[in-house]
Amino acid sequence: LTVNELGGIKAGENLNGMTIEEVLKKLLYPYVAHLVSASSSPNGGVFECGNNQTVTAITANITKKSEPITKVEFVDDSTVLETKTDGVAAGGSVIHNCSITVSTNKSFTVRVTDKSGKVVTANTNGFNFVYPYYWGVCDNDAAIDEAMVKGLTKKVETKGSKGVTYTANDQRAVIAYPASYGDIRKILDPNSFDVTATFTKYSVNVTGLDGKSVSYNVYVNGAFTATNFKFTFSY
Repeated sequence: LTVNELGGIKAGENLNGMTIEEVLKKLLYPYVAHLVSASSSPNGGVFECGNNQTVTAITANITKKSEPITKVEFVDDSTVLETKTDGVAAGGSVIHNCSITVSTNKSFTVRVTDKSGKVVTANTNGFNFVYPYYWGVCDNDAAIDEAMVKGLTKKVETKGSKGVTYTANDQRAVIAYPASYGDIRKILDPNSFDVTATFTKYSVNVTGLDGKSVSYNVYVNGAFTATNFKFTFSY
């Protein structure tokens, strides 16, 4: 007989040797994959390079479906930190307690295997380490150097277009960020006029929290006086 797909029976599946009960079970109760999510404590985020994080727990949250769970693995890159087999058959929250120092971009993985041998994986939120942005105002005659940059407001954020509001009194607007992000393509004022040409780009080395000297692009405009004046910087 030609077996067509129906319920939990796949097209062409060999049913020889199976009892009627087994066939009916396969037909009426098709395999449903488990629902798995993962989290860590802390659960990822954006951090300044040098601000290392200590992960104290990794949790697998499992909603069991078709088959009993046989094991839950907690994985760091390719290293299995722990395998749990006891008390996991019904799913639920399974926790790996640990103390792991995280200093580079990464996430952790949980790997859930059931009685049928099928595997479902899930990742925790990622840790993303960046060198910060700096922005603010400087005096008209200020030297464009590391001390000036570090005297500005520090923002630990990922690369992207930024809208920055400045209040200046005969001062200059400044934005500084890692040179590896590339040049700013366009700078707009609050009226959406292109004022890119009014800014001058400087190159300054800034020592990060991790002790490394990092090349920064520093954009500075001419002195102006204004309150809550917003520039939008786009790559």
